[in-house]
Amino acid sequence: NIILTCNTQLGQSVDSNVTVNSTWIGPNSLTSSSILASPYQSTLMLGSLVTTGAGNYTCSVLVSPVNNAFISQTTQRTTILVSVHTINITASGSPVAGQMYTLICNGTLVGNSSLIPVITWSNATGVVTNGNGITVSNGVLTFNPLRTSHGGQYT
Repeated sequence: NIILTCNTQLGQSVDSNVTVNSTWIGPNSLTSSSILASPYQSTLMLGSLVTTGAGNYTCSVLVSPVNNAFISQTTQRTTILVSVHTINITASGSPVAGQMYTLICNGTLVGNSSLIPVITWSNATGVVTNGNGITVSNGVLTFNPLRTSHGGQYT
């Protein structure tokens, strides 16, 4: 799940003289509105995203005076970009002990083609780093040579 949060800070002198309304607007005509109470925090929870959920999510906060308070109505907006990762992992063939073996991870971010994902390989013992016959570079994990001690699940 992804949780987006929009916080609004007001001065203590205006706190009781206003109503605060927030509206979230996102891709695919997503809209969510609510009236906020102090501390004026609006949260939008997104389930697991598919590529159609990538894009800009905008939180608009409307601060309105109540009881003819001498406060002007204001609207503030902030936009958060949510990117969805698409990942493909391919292998150089069948693993054979004593031979070179390569796993290749290609990732893309849907919703913003200018961002380049950072790919980190891990296994049961943690993040995989260079050493012990293993080389990691730009999403490519190479075993040279592949050893039985390298056995396990890699993600």
